[in-house]
Amino acid sequence: MRSTRQLAALATLSCAPVLCSASLLLVAPTQTAATSTSAHIALPNDIAVSGSHLWVANGSIDKNSALDNSVSEFKVSDGSFVRIISLRHLTGNFHQPNAIAASGSHVWIADLHSIIELNASSGKVVRVINAKARFHAFENPAALGAIAASGAHVWVTNLNTVIELNASDGSVLRVIKSKADQFSQPDEIVVSGGRVWVVNNVAGDSVNELNAANGSLIRVINPGADLFTQFGMAASGSHVFITNWQGHSIIELNASNGSLAHIINFRYISGDPSPNSIALDDGHLWVTNDNSVIELTAAKGTVVRAMRDKVDGFDDPLAMTGDATHVWVANFQGNSVTELKASNGSLVRVIK
Repeated sequence: MRSTRQLAALATLSCAPVLCSASLLLVAPTQTAATSTSAHIALPNDIAVSGSHLWVANGSIDKNSALDNSVSEFKVSDGSFVRIISLRHLTGNFHQPNAIAASGSHVWIADLHSIIELNASSGKVVRVINAKARFHAFENPAALGAIAASGAHVWVTNLNTVIELNASDGSVLRVIKSKADQFSQPDEIVVSGGRVWVVNNVAGDSVNELNAANGSLIRVINPGADLFTQFGMAASGSHVFITNWQGHSIIELNASNGSLAHIINFRYISGDPSPNSIALDDGHLWVTNDNSVIELTAAKGTVVRAMRDKVDGFDDPLAMTGDATHVWVANFQGNSVTELKASNGSLVRVIK
């Protein structure tokens, strides 16, 4: 799950009127752009893994570079480079891909004003759903912040709403925006156990729990006690974990009733006490700090190991994902991805 630090400035941008009217734009499949350099990653904002492929959302660096506003694809088996998929002609200036989710044959990317679907096997663009949409799904201005994919559904946070899409055709199933939901710049979203969990960035720093089947509100959770300046979220069937950067802690909620289960205080367990992005796998939590990754037990929050060797290449680790055997960390300033073994935290490779 990616951190939301780099999105704060983007969320305040206004958009031109032509971008804020509403439409579903179907784009014919296009060939991916070639790169003329050996670099394959630049300012990675988010990262996702699905099956045998790893996807990295690159930031906006240089309009003359093939990496500018693009997605890089790698093989999970050996970290080898597959292709760079340029989105610049689709997203325009300042609309860099800031969140990415992969599920089955689909890869979904959100930038500030649009949602882009890629074919996972070919990397070709299937469709673009943008702020000119016929269906008024986007607020004016649109400010898409996070995306999650689960089976037949895709969930995207907007400025003060959540949009649910049909993964098969990109159509909008519903826009969740009732006053009871109390959305306030939601910037993280996770789907787990038939629930959709949404973290709001302002106005109380609350968490929304939604029913994934119909989008209805189950509850709005506000743990209180000055807990939030959140950057990442992960969920299992029974618990939800949220990183609290400013509070130097991780907040654990009971998924069954939304109650506060535990606060893991990072001041006492890490030389870098401000947790950023977070991933959950097989009973373990993986948490990034400024230049390190900490592995914790999900049950008690005890430290398993801290990884901060120079060889690991951690440099402003901004996003993280994993599967049953590996963890991948996107280094924003390092222009790289660090791959670790989930079993012992050892370095597999640094992908650049």
